[in-house]
Amino acid sequence: MRFRSVLPAIIISLVLISFVFFLWAQKNKPASFEGIKIITGSANHRIQMPTGVAVNRQGNVYITNLENAKILIFNPSGDYIGEIGKKGAGQGQFGLPWDVVIDSRDNIYVVDLAFHRVQKFDADHNFVLEFGAKGDAEGQFDTPFALAVDKQDNIYVLDTGNSRVQVFNSNGKFVRMFGEPGNAEGQFIKPSDLAVAPDGRIFVVDFDNARVQIFDSSGRFLTKFGQAGSMFGDLAQPKGIAIDRHGIVYVNDVATNLVNVFNPKGDFLFRFGGPGAKPGRFRNPGKSCVDKDGKLYIADSQNNRVQVMIPIYHQGDYKSDECLTSCHQDVDPEEFSQKYPHVPVDSYGSCDLCHRLENALGILGVGNIDRAEVCVDCHAGKTASRYVHGPVGTGECGDCHKAHGSKYPRMLFENKEEVCYYCHPDDDFVQRKFIHDPLAKGNCVKCHDPHGSEEKFFMRKPTLEICLECHGQFKFPEDEYVHGPVAGGDCDACHDPHSADNASLLRKEGNALCFICHSESIIAKKNVHQPLIENGSNHKTSCLICHTPHQSRSKFKLRTGPDKLCFTADCHDDQQADFSKPYKHGPMRDADCSTCHSPHSSNGNFLLKFDYPKEKNNKFTESLYELCFQCHLRSLVTEKLTTEKTNFRNGNKNLHYVHVVQKGRNCDLCHDIHSSNNELLVREFDMYPKDSLAKANINKFKLVVNSNGGTCEQNNCHAGHLSYSRLKAR
Repeated sequence: MRFRSVLPAIIISLVLISFVFFLWAQKNKPASFEGIKIITGSANHRIQMPTGVAVNRQGNVYITNLENAKILIFNPSGDYIGEIGKKGAGQGQFGLPWDVVIDSRDNIYVVDLAFHRVQKFDADHNFVLEFGAKGDAEGQFDTPFALAVDKQDNIYVLDTGNSRVQVFNSNGKFVRMFGEPGNAEGQFIKPSDLAVAPDGRIFVVDFDNARVQIFDSSGRFLTKFGQAGSMFGDLAQPKGIAIDRHGIVYVNDVATNLVNVFNPKGDFLFRFGGPGAKPGRFRNPGKSCVDKDGKLYIADSQNNRVQVMIPIYHQGDYKSDECLTSCHQDVDPEEFSQKYPHVPVDSYGSCDLCHRLENALGILGVGNIDRAEVCVDCHAGKTASRYVHGPVGTGECGDCHKAHGSKYPRMLFENKEEVCYYCHPDDDFVQRKFIHDPLAKGNCVKCHDPHGSEEKFFMRKPTLEICLECHGQFKFPEDEYVHGPVAGGDCDACHDPHSADNASLLRKEGNALCFICHSESIIAKKNVHQPLIENGSNHKTSCLICHTPHQSRSKFKLRTGPDKLCFTADCHDDQQADFSKPYKHGPMRDADCSTCHSPHSSNGNFLLKFDYPKEKNNKFTESLYELCFQCHLRSLVTEKLTTEKTNFRNGNKNLHYVHVVQKGRNCDLCHDIHSSNNELLVREFDMYPKDSLAKANINKFKLVVNSNGGTCEQNNCHAGHLSYSRLKAR
């Protein structure tokens, strides 16, 4: 009778214990990994480019091997015990065996990327059946990338090329499908993997959309998580997925070589891994699976191995409030109630996610592991960069961050700019007249990664890319001429990235900035172009009058073509270089003033590159006309008699020789040096009415040309009309 009276109480107690155990199992989260086992194979059975992995009920591991188109099989200890298939297109053969799954009866399913099919083998590795073919109809595939199996042994095939999931029963009969191309909910772009959770929900890795989508067992969209980025919970290039018995989701990212861990709802928990070949590091992690004991198997493709991670599941035995009240009263309890708490404290209220409480030897109670490695368990990838920030490199994460909680974002000791100034005094940056906007706002991390980067000075991206994020007006089309520092992504060659005493954060004022790179010898000659005469901040005495400092569609980074640049109201509009006239001097026609003129300085008149007489009357020497002889034949002037050098002759008498050599007249007495309405650039009006050759009110100059010669009408040089003929001298 007494037994009967206590029996209900015993039953109720057992039910309560079972319920508590159930709640414990649902709340458990993997905190870290107590061990890592590496499977590489033996000398004769080496794993090469593994992409898929599965484990049967006995713990045997099946690994797809791309290099030799086989499935290699290992026992739970990692010893080789057999293989399935060989290279070929027949039954039981593979082209590119990409993924493998095992159902509840230890049947093995292998998806073949090359032949767009799925093959089934029994537990003894005998071929059973195949289904699928190239196409887009029901039961057909286009580059199927992955497989999954549910509790009913239905097979889910990720039909990547068709952006959909197809479901088959264990006999290969089509059941249903869902998904289509796109980036909306329920759509995919290059999906890369899928898994079925213990509750029957289907998780699909949407590679190009950088997310994971969740569907119910019928294929109805439920929710999604993840987005493109590099912050916690972001996914760059998610490739593989596995789900354990508690519903914890592991997502492999091939861009970062990290494994991101989420709870069953898709909330980010932590991440681990990073690039490398050491245990716990990855190079292009492929697909994953979790066995019945909760061990995580990851196909580490380019390291030619499978890593087996054995998670430690936090049981909630060590609560932060218990630790503080029992032993660690010296820790400020306010750290645990700050606005920005550490996730282990906030989510679990536990200490043993970071502190190893049994047989602890180190400061953090983590044996001989330094504190940086403890942080990297969750914040992986921070120490893998080429350039690592000092505190990160020395493992002193606590130099910037509080361990338990802070009133400042990212658990910083102070506001982010104040943290930087502990090591980088603000006197070096903000005491100048002009301050870079991010620095003025205390936002150093706008440009710099506080942990590490592949770029010098911990820049988040190459310098030019970062600058263009704010200064997008400076775009550089392929057809433009780009200033050297800009083309090299070295904006700080001219601009100080923090502060300066000059506008636009320029390192020096005016033309002195240009002469950091360009030699001052360009202004060392007798006559200097006006913009270069003074070295000041006035725009009219600056290289920037003619040149743009970033890019231009004109050579030499000129602001515009010389035909418009030189002849403006502020510069040379008084030279009567009318581009509308039909006949133009060659350099004018080519819009290249620099053919004759030096744009910076010259020893010649009018900044001419070579000698040319300034006066109209000169004693002739060849060197006096060196400028003209750069393009025109010397014999055009120097030969007294000719029948072919020029048409301007009387019989065979060279009239250029008469004018230039004998009379000492210069070329521009008769020819306009820029443009004219007359052939051969012959002048219409005398350009020098007040010189020694001028006569009152006789300024017109007119040459009438006929088929054999011409007539020079009355002008400043000749009284009356003078004629010449090439056929018979006059």
